[in-house]
Amino acid sequence: MNYNSMISVASWEDRYELGIKHFLKNNYIKKLIIFNFVDFSEETKINTKNLISFLNTQSIEHELVNLYHNCNIDNWKIVKNTFKNITGSLVIDLSTMPRDIIYFSLYHADKSDNIEELYCLYNCPENYSNDKWLTKDPRKPQLVYNMSGIFEMGKNTIVIIITGFDRKRIEQLLNYYEPQKVYMGLQTGKQYENNILNIKQHEEYFKSFLEIEYFYLDAFSKNDHGLSAIEEIIKNNIDSNIIIASLGPKPSSISLFQINKKNPNIGLVYIPVTTYNMSYSFGIDLEKVIFERIK
Repeated sequence: MNYNSMISVASWEDRYELGIKHFLKNNYIKKLIIFNFVDFSEETKINTKNLISFLNTQSIEHELVNLYHNCNIDNWKIVKNTFKNITGSLVIDLSTMPRDIIYFSLYHADKSDNIEELYCLYNCPENYSNDKWLTKDPRKPQLVYNMSGIFEMGKNTIVIIITGFDRKRIEQLLNYYEPQKVYMGLQTGKQYENNILNIKQHEEYFKSFLEIEYFYLDAFSKNDHGLSAIEEIIKNNIDSNIIIASLGPKPSSISLFQINKKNPNIGLVYIPVTTYNMSYSFGIDLEKVIFERIK
């Protein structure tokens, strides 16, 4: 298949370079736009250099667009301006894209009259490191620009969290909002069994001031990504202020974007961090590639 453009985020992870190369084995794009976080240029430069060399052999245009770590408004404007020049069909590679940039990209792609077809690509790593941490030093949670919801005084607040490997972000989110109730979404599958046990152990930490309810979802399920499970919770809490965060598999971000589009009163939130584990993942699992059209 031929596509006009693809957007990806430069990363130190193997799947950044390997995922795009694998996609181009059976597909063609005219141009690759690489969002490059200047704060991490040193860590990502080797992968980006190798990828650009490959693109040149395939006669594929490329463009580096600089973004800035934890600069919400500036990045919103940069992403918006980038999407003004995109036409036809677009593939958004979610694999190494921070969640705020995922939401910004989906928002502007959805609003654009010039983007006729929108596809999302996600590559899973082959495996994860044995290190016990993913990120360090989470910062204050931030509501997503233009997707922050509407909050009414006098209503209870609930938080829905799609959990992942990063427990510190969960703690930061719940300590900040102190909701009346939290729903923790647990990803199904053998890979996530230990994570589910770790998350449930946190109930001891929060149960003194929180009511916690767990639910299961499959963020990798085609055309759903946990949407139906989350919508069921929303239906049972229509009289509450609702905040949702995706801290688990990134395809769940598609569902959260769709929920906010359908229910603009529901707020999306993400938790910036200061430090990343550069050895978090390695390789690429070619048996678990997600690619689907969403517009």
